[in-house]
Amino acid sequence: MNDLAEKALEGLDVAYRAARSRALVTVGVIGFGLGVVIVFAAGRVGASSTIRPLTTWFGIQDSRTVQAADPTPASILLIAVVALVVLWLVTVEVVRRRTPHEPAVWGVFAAWAAPFAVGPPLFDPSVYSYAAFGLIQRAGHDPYTTPPSGLGFARVVEAVDPGSRGVQSSAGPLGTLVQHLAASVGVGSALGIVIVLRVVAVVAVVWIGRTAADMGGRRPARALSLTVLNPLLLFYVISAARLEGLMTALALAAVAAANRRSWGRALVLAAAAASVLGQALVVVAAIIVVHVRARGQRTAARVLLHDVPIVAVAIAVFGLIVPNGFGWIGNVDEQFSTHTPFSVSDGTSTLLRPVMRGAATYDTLTASSRVATLIAMGVAVVALLVTTQLRPLERTAGYLFLAVGLLAPTLYPWYVIAGVVCIAPSSNAVRKIWVLGISAAACLLMPGGFMRTTSEVLTAIGLASVALVTGLAVRRKFRLGQTGEEPELPTVVSSR
Repeated sequence: MNDLAEKALEGLDVAYRAARSRALVTVGVIGFGLGVVIVFAAGRVGASSTIRPLTTWFGIQDSRTVQAADPTPASILLIAVVALVVLWLVTVEVVRRRTPHEPAVWGVFAAWAAPFAVGPPLFDPSVYSYAAFGLIQRAGHDPYTTPPSGLGFARVVEAVDPGSRGVQSSAGPLGTLVQHLAASVGVGSALGIVIVLRVVAVVAVVWIGRTAADMGGRRPARALSLTVLNPLLLFYVISAARLEGLMTALALAAVAAANRRSWGRALVLAAAAASVLGQALVVVAAIIVVHVRARGQRTAARVLLHDVPIVAVAIAVFGLIVPNGFGWIGNVDEQFSTHTPFSVSDGTSTLLRPVMRGAATYDTLTASSRVATLIAMGVAVVALLVTTQLRPLERTAGYLFLAVGLLAPTLYPWYVIAGVVCIAPSSNAVRKIWVLGISAAACLLMPGGFMRTTSEVLTAIGLASVALVTGLAVRRKFRLGQTGEEPELPTVVSSR
């Protein structure tokens, strides 16, 4: 018996050493397994929602509408999401300590992304709205004036979230063009359009990774681990195929071009990002301000006469590639018609309601809170633009994206993607913790499959836990004096 026990312990020790020597292979396999669990669990959760998917997607989704939600797949999904987030944190630390070759991290990304790239669109059904807008354009109509419900009884309308079926498109002209081209490539099939948009999303994430690796300098693997392995990109860009992926790739490429002093290219790329989704206009402004400061105040007028026409022409060209290319401007407010309990504006409204009971109606208090947060957003944006000389451009761009996303009238997980991606590649020890913390918190917003009250309670617990861990980690870094750039290890281990 003792011999058997010793042999078992020796076997465990060998397995442990093998796992340590091939750490990235280990986390790649575990991440792939968690991804499979998430895809199947989310497919069951989606079957309990109010939408009807286009297809069963290899049996992962149930195309029938289920009346009662089963908490079991929702619980499995939440546990698997938390496990993948924790695995990401571990992987980032492994990459920091071992400094592997860049292809090794790409291998982990391939393993983690595969289930989400092959599985159905999960976590957010906006890609079905994109498909509907593509079909609307293919039929010769304007997506800025015709909502998905304009397709009548088309099957794709049933896949769109009920609250979005009467909402016109708020994507920029380049985003609308992508939807139209996807409809053309997909030969008018809603499922074909979804697949094409999924391919575009995967390409966007790969582009983000390549740009981030270049911006990471001597630490490309670290930059990759903080960007392409981020579960936010896996959930909401690769799986949900949201346009935020393409916008972020263009914005990050614009920042990289500006860092190389290729101002014309940077401005065109930033204008392209803003033509996908309007919030990227803050990057256009940041690049112009940084260019003015780089050339000096004496040549400010000359720089503006160079930059402003480039941006104006680029935006005009992008606006002319689709009919009514600037129609999205009038639809911006429609994406904020819902209320999210953890947004700054709705949180402020909730806190003030007991204090101002009887003094203001619900609608008045909500509107006042939103106006206040929008003013705060404007002040934050102006302050960041005025103080661009205090930080690198990529950090300014990231902070601008976070200011716009976190202070918007509503708050969704994908609002922080562009911000954390811009900050991540060149972040120091403390900022890396904030990137990890914000990303982890966004992954825990309103888990699906539960009753609304239960989701809000779980979100509150998750956010409180993330805030506590993040605060303790930052405090520890300050106590140890590790607030600057992390030292790079002198050796490079095997890519395995």
